[in-house]
Amino acid sequence: MEGYGIQTADEFINPVKWSVFVGKGEDEDRLVSTVDDFYTGNDKDGIYVGGVKDIFDTTITELILNPNRTFAFAEMKYFKRWYDDQESALKDKVKELVLNGQLDLVGGGWSSPDEATTTYD
Repeated sequence: MEGYGIQTADEFINPVKWSVFVGKGEDEDRLVSTVDDFYTGNDKDGIYVGGVKDIFDTTITELILNPNRTFAFAEMKYFKRWYDDQESALKDKVKELVLNGQLDLVGGGWSSPDEATTTYD
């Protein structure tokens, strides 16, 4: 990216296989936006550009294009919303991604485990 001192992917990533790690803070639904705004990216006062929907749109496309890529995601409330909005053909492709291990829906909860369990004695 010009002007930001960031290398492009082909300068430092093996083009055959790579992983992307999205930090836990990227999908925190309770911190800066409503759940709807954070999903759509429509929060004009938020600190993030884009939304969780954009993450799924681009990531699922890239997983379909390259079977060597994988993605893990834990916030099922966002995944369900995105999945419910998709056409049946794309839903079938997403099921294939899960079955072949490219898409890993971790935790199995509506929210991340640290949000579901607030205290433990």
